[in-house]
Amino acid sequence: MPRLLYFDKLRIAVVVLVILHHAAVIYGANTSFYYVEPQNALPTLVLVHFQLLNQAWFMGAFFFLSGYFSPGSFDRKKTGSFLTSRLLRLGIPMLVFMFVISPLAAIYGINAVPASLTRLTTPLTW
Repeated sequence: MPRLLYFDKLRIAVVVLVILHHAAVIYGANTSFYYVEPQNALPTLVLVHFQLLNQAWFMGAFFFLSGYFSPGSFDRKKTGSFLTSRLLRLGIPMLVFMFVISPLAAIYGINAVPASLTRLTTPLTW
């Protein structure tokens, strides 16, 4: 199957939206996160609306794009090889995030960032 350039461009656009979405989480401050930027009313309102509109469709677009190419990959690799490659590509990064990155970020968020910026209660050790 020849490369579909419009799919590549669509994936790039959705990746850019994901990056903007996660930046809006920090600067829009409508969700709990390790760090929350101090806010002003108008930018917060704009970013929250951007998040709401963006979140309504962008993950579905990612699933659509990956699902569109999965049958061809499955046919080429067969069941065992397909599942093994998916487990390695998705499982290892997930485990590294769950057991290394997330705990370290939470410890940093609780202990190093002032409680006024994390919206977490001040630890008893302070």
